[in-house]
Formats: sequence, C-alpha cells, structure tokens
Amino acid sequence: MELAVVGAGHVGAVCAACMAAVGHRVRVVDVDAQRIALLRAGRAPFFEPGISELLEQGRTRELLSFHVDPAEALPGAALVFLCVNTDNGPDGSVDLSYVESAVQTVSRFADDGAVLVNRSTAPVGTAEYIRSMIEELRGGSLHVAVNPEFLAEGTAVHDFLEPDRILVGAWDKRPIALLADAYAPIVERRDARPVSDVAARRTRPAASAARTAPIPPGISRFAEKNVRMRYAANYSKMTSDFNHVRCCKTTHKARESRAPQSSAATVAL
Repeated sequence: MELAVVGAGHVGAVCAACMAAVGHRVRVVDVDAQRIALLRAGRAPFFEPGISELLEQGRTRELLSFHVDPAEALPGAALVFLCVNTDNGPDGSVDLSYVESAVQTVSRFADDGAVLVNRSTAPVGTAEYIRSMIEELRGGSLHVAVNPEFLAEGTAVHDFLEPDRILVGAWDKRPIALLADAYAPIVERRDARPVSDVAARRTRPAASAARTAPIPPGISRFAEKNVRMRYAANYSKMTSDFNHVRCCKTTHKARESRAPQSSAATVAL
C-alpha cells in the first residue's frame, strides 16, 4: 500500500520506518531540510533503539523515502498519517498551528479519496476540527480518521510492531477498511497468540458493565458496529459483548458551528 507521513519527528519517523518494514511503500515529508537529510542518510535525529536498522532496511528495499516537497510525497498515497508537533502555548492551551498547516498542505496535494489519519497528540474534538477544515478546502473528496499513538520513547519500535492495542476512528467505512489493511501484517502476527475460553468468559462481565452503565449528561455514544478484539482466536466469543463504545464527543470551539454533525465509529484492531 502507498502511504505518506507528514512530520519526520519521533512519532512520524517511527511510524514510517515500521510501516515500510512490514512491506508498505512510505514517503515522509517535513519542512525541516536538515532533519530530512539525516533521515535520508539513515540516521535518526533522536535516540530510539532499532530505528537506524529500519531506516537502512527501508532505503535498501526502496520502500522508504524522505522529502521536503509535499508534491513528491503526498500524491498517490491512500493513507496520509499526520504526525506533527502540538506544543502547549503560554496559557497552557494546545497549539494546533502545525496541525492546521499540515491539513492545508494535505488538502492541496493529496489524491481524491485519500484518508488523512491524525496521529498527533491533540485535544478531544480535533478530529472534527480537521474534518471541518477538509470540508472547506476539498469538500468531500478526502476522508478523515484518527489513529492515536501509544509509543514510549526507548521502546517505540517495539510498541509499534508488537502493539497491545490499535485504535482507529472514522465517520465512514472506507478509512477503517484502509487502516485495517495497513495494519494487517502487524495484527496478523500479534493475533497468532491464542487466548483461552476462560479468558474470554472473564472479559464478559466488564464488557457488559461498560455497555449498561448510565451515560452522564453531555456524553454521547459512538455507534460501533464492528469492534474487532485483540485476539482472532476468540473473536466470535468476545465481540458479542462489545456492541457499543461509550466515549465523550465534543467539537473544537474554533469551528463548532461548522463541524459536520454525524456519528463516528471507533474500532479496535
């Protein structure tokens, strides 16, 4: 699959190197020319065990490339992972200026039908904010999804290739299907580990309690039709207890009036 990553920092470089390691063609774009030069030479601009080997492997197999020109990196990509900084401002609020700039770049160069996948750490409601920007800039020709990262510095490569959870959220089926395809090599390797029937039965009470718990005012439910649990061996036993996911849904204040109002699905791969 053709993938692109916007942002060559810790999250972006690890995501790109690991996706290339499992066979995808990945192009990374960043405005920092010095950082791109280091990565092209197979050197990460940060310390992370295992990353240098993956960078060299991706370059040798011609599956990984780094660019400063988005016109070289974004066209042709089915998924565009957004991995940019979201620093805190002086007043403690999250600075989304890099996110906004990246969204504008993606809207300009990405192909119709591409999925913009936010992996940047951001407040609740940022996905709807991004979606409202895409609607303004490209109409309905691009999709938006969320794929939060759970990477710890020092173990990020292992965390990506051997995850204990992969979460994706979107407003329609296409982004979820594409993300499932992208993560398939990782999920299939992880799902080879079986779980006993006893473990599956022990999961049911907690799942039932979560499903029937009262929802406080202001909290709305994300419709969840296809929750795929961690282990394929007990998929049929466990998914029947996870019919819905309850979570908080808000909209970004800056564009609350323009944010599309529709349900979103969250899927655990």
